[in-house]
Formats: sequence, structure tokens, C-alpha cells
Amino acid sequence: MSAAQIITDAIKLDLYVRMVHSDDDELARRVVVSLQQRITELAEKTNQLAEQLREVSADRTRLAEENKQLRDQLKREHAESQLAESALEIVIDRLSGQLVPQDADAL
Repeated sequence: MSAAQIITDAIKLDLYVRMVHSDDDELARRVVVSLQQRITELAEKTNQLAEQLREVSADRTRLAEENKQLRDQLKREHAESQLAESALEIVIDRLSGQLVPQDADAL
């Protein structure tokens, strides 16, 4: 049940008791007890939602930090990979330049 629905029901009950049963104290007492129970339920639900919000916020902060660390790691690994690729290309070029065909006439 939403807060708006509880408020609407409370107003309806209050009006009902005041207009129809203004002389019935027992009914008025039951309505008050019922409204207090709904207020308690709403307060509990509000507390649960606030706790869930805190948990989600903490998770979001933790995940944002983890995401940043992973991005930084990926950037480092990418740079290392590019460096390794460049080094391998240099080695291949040097080795290619040193290779001399043994029998040029055979080609």
C-alpha cells in the first residue's frame, strides 16, 4: 500500500467517524488504533526503503571505484601491449634485414 493510499484512507475514515459516528467513542477508538497501525507500517516500510537506498548507494560507490580501477588497468595493459607490439615489429624488421637468400639464382 502506498503512502498516498494510506493518507487517503485515513482522511476517509476520519470523515466517516466524524460525520456518521460522532457519538460512538468505541468506533472512534478503533479507527485511531487502525490509523496508528497504518502509521507504524508506513514507518517500517519507509525505514526499509531508506536502508535499501543506503545499500544501493554504497554498492554504486563501490562499483564506480571498481570500474575506475578496471579502466586504469585496461589502459595500462593496452599501453604494454602496444609497446610489446612495437618491440616485436622492430625485431622482425631487423631479422628480415639480416636474412640473405642462400641461392639468389635459384629464385
